[in-house]
Amino acid sequence: MSFIEVEDGCALYAEVTVEQPVKVVEGVEELQPPLRVGGTFMIQDGDIRLSLVRFDEFFDVADKTNLIARTEKNWTASLYDLVPGGKGHRGQTDLITYTQTVLVNTALIGWEPWLPEFRTRRTVFRVSGADYLMRHNPTFYSVANNKLGDAKERVVVDVAVIGGRVRIYYNASCSIQSDYPTEVWPVVELEFDDLQSLGEMRRRVITFLRFLSSLSSNAFNAGEQIVSRLSWKEWVKEVHEHKNPPDFSVYYYEGRKRAPVTDARIHGSYALLRDDDERKAFVDCLVEWFARNVNWEGATSAMMDAFSLNDVMSSTRLLNATKWIESTPGTAAKQAIKETHVLALSSLISRHAIRLGYEKLLGRLKNSLKRIAEEQNADRFARLVAVLKTTFGDQVVGDDLAAWVSEAFTLRGRAAHRPIIRQTDKEYELFAKAVHAAECFAYLMLIRELPMCERGRERAASSPMVEYYRKEIKGTWPKDVKAKGRS
Repeated sequence: MSFIEVEDGCALYAEVTVEQPVKVVEGVEELQPPLRVGGTFMIQDGDIRLSLVRFDEFFDVADKTNLIARTEKNWTASLYDLVPGGKGHRGQTDLITYTQTVLVNTALIGWEPWLPEFRTRRTVFRVSGADYLMRHNPTFYSVANNKLGDAKERVVVDVAVIGGRVRIYYNASCSIQSDYPTEVWPVVELEFDDLQSLGEMRRRVITFLRFLSSLSSNAFNAGEQIVSRLSWKEWVKEVHEHKNPPDFSVYYYEGRKRAPVTDARIHGSYALLRDDDERKAFVDCLVEWFARNVNWEGATSAMMDAFSLNDVMSSTRLLNATKWIESTPGTAAKQAIKETHVLALSSLISRHAIRLGYEKLLGRLKNSLKRIAEEQNADRFARLVAVLKTTFGDQVVGDDLAAWVSEAFTLRGRAAHRPIIRQTDKEYELFAKAVHAAECFAYLMLIRELPMCERGRERAASSPMVEYYRKEIKGTWPKDVKAKGRS
């Protein structure tokens, strides 16, 4: 990796060349010279900002989809997904300074520009805090206990997934006092079968990060990320030919920057790389995660939101938990009334509604009948909890889980009419238990069909999403908590 690190909070002088539109003079098109604008480029706390300044001459970059800035460090910042900010001017006497701020969502840093027509073949990055999740002990200690470069194998995962390959390997560093590694860390590489846009490349990276996040219930981010237009073999070939293959470091707008994960827990991970047997299950789960991503993207997105909300208890967390369940394939309610019977009842209701003068309500009546024809939440979740019990066992999932998940949906329905977190301790207890139960149910439904090994299935019962339900809720029913509150 040849990552270019931009010092956080350091404002660097930059010059931007802005192409100007063709000007028509007396019916003749005249090319305009490009406009050169100075300013500063800065990345601070996840915020990427370009502040432009021009003296005595007005300028505007509001219609630009990308800008290329050369900084005082002599590397180039190629800026995409721009949000033009406020414009202004300052003047005294006859002198005027025009200013404009541009907010940036994606910045590629390299020794040459990343042009809009470029596409990505490969990306490499680290995942802070996930080292133990990606530790294959035989390979790790082989790298750590041998002189730098003497280890026979550094790659622990090299597998084909939908659209490309995923590789995980170890890099190492040493000091001038010793040839043995002082630090060994895992690196993730995604290579694509076809050239990908920056947006599609990022979606693939997010898919992998969500897989890692599901193993430890942490919201991981990619760090020290680079992109390349070359495949791994092409990149190695250029290096051997003593060329300098261009790599580009990638920075994204992060909004509210969360504290990085420093040491993710592994004892609740349903898949690990510890040994060869566990590695096979890890790879199988990874391949399946990519294969089903299109249908499960809504569920994995809600999962990441749940991990981000783990330090708060609010109505937002409840709404996200129920959304997570509804977006999970296989959790929809089944028909409780036969389709032929629904049609017969609908025809009967329509005739009587017309006879009684309620023609305008026909649509609402039919929709109500469709909802009535579906199984109730209590029956739906009892059926689904029975499926979870066959996968994870009675010791992990109890009969009361269905009642708690139904209670979560009941609380969500009340949210539209009144506050759903009350001041009394018993009402808060009921609310919190329903939220944790809904998250436990959603998490187990998310991972239940993944090809984990038996050890991974046992560890899954200790994941944070399941642990609270097992220790604090299992054996307690919502009606008991409500009864305590009334007394």
